[in-house]
Amino acid sequence: MRASSFERGLRRGASVLRSIRRSRTRVRPKGGRLRLHRPAIGRARFVGLRGLGPYSVHIFAACLVVIVVVMAGAILVPVRRVNIHPDVVAAFQIPQRSIITLRVLSDIHALDFPEVLAVYALENNFFPTRAEAPPPETIEYMFIQHYEMIRASFRRSDVLRYEDIFRNILTEMRFFPIPIGFDNEFEPSYMYGDSFGTRNVTLANPRAGGTNIYDRENVPGRIPVVAVASGTILRSGWTNNFGYRVEVQGERGTVFTYSHLHAITEGINDGETIMAGEVLGSIGNTGFAGLQHARGQAPAHLRFTIAPQTRLTMDVFYINPYPFLRLVEEFRVDMRQHWFNPAMPHMPLPLQPVAPQMVWPQPMPQTLPRF
Repeated sequence: MRASSFERGLRRGASVLRSIRRSRTRVRPKGGRLRLHRPAIGRARFVGLRGLGPYSVHIFAACLVVIVVVMAGAILVPVRRVNIHPDVVAAFQIPQRSIITLRVLSDIHALDFPEVLAVYALENNFFPTRAEAPPPETIEYMFIQHYEMIRASFRRSDVLRYEDIFRNILTEMRFFPIPIGFDNEFEPSYMYGDSFGTRNVTLANPRAGGTNIYDRENVPGRIPVVAVASGTILRSGWTNNFGYRVEVQGERGTVFTYSHLHAITEGINDGETIMAGEVLGSIGNTGFAGLQHARGQAPAHLRFTIAPQTRLTMDVFYINPYPFLRLVEEFRVDMRQHWFNPAMPHMPLPLQPVAPQMVWPQPMPQTLPRF
């Protein structure tokens, strides 16, 4: 029976290895000098296989198999380069239905949601333009079913660069900044959208680096603002452009900023530690010193920003808070029973979060006490 080309190659490799083991390098004196006699390549001594004995053929065959497998993997699953501008990453215009679908599918298939979100964002170049969300069935079939292969097509370091950002934010954020207790029977007390990067009336910061959450009744001081994450207060007080402002650094280094507050709760001081759910102030319209005519005339709103720690840029990096706010919107502090008191600087831990779709049977007061 005629041997295959693979078998002939193995036999040829075995004969070469045997000749390598039998060869000897001799030194001959000539002209009073020592010269190295170099035998032919086929009979050259290979120091790396010295002492392996009869296992040389098996080792040679195993090396060939490993080289073939590695080359085949490099051809079938090429590693893609990641070159995404930090501004595109900051905008993060992922469709809201897609991020909800990814969270549900991650729970169903027992996948790590921050890693899945990072790989999905890389697969779509971090959504440079706004697009419609594909159906959940398409995401599950085209992405989740081929998730391992898609993840392997990116360098692990590239995935970790963005996975760490998502993991830190999702781990630290526990609550939505607007509590329950001020909604009516048909709609919540607030409204907001994806306002990241839109025009702003402040000259010092012409592009909004966060999300604006508006009071539907446009009454400054009516709705309290709670901390979305536990951490340390970096700065709190008055600024000309952002009015009353509180900056909180989370336990993983992410900085959450609450701007244009009507007032700051008594006892909120720099360097103190707060818990998620504590009242920081109330929605207002303070600041806007860049435009004199806008002072006190802007609608009552809260500007919420997220600045995670990252090496994408040397400057402060702000990422779009809108997708993360949508993820935690179902977790809101219930203030119908724990009504905050101006004399109480720090609220106790909130009650069990309640979904915002519930109907509130008891109306709450329309104004908050001054604090």
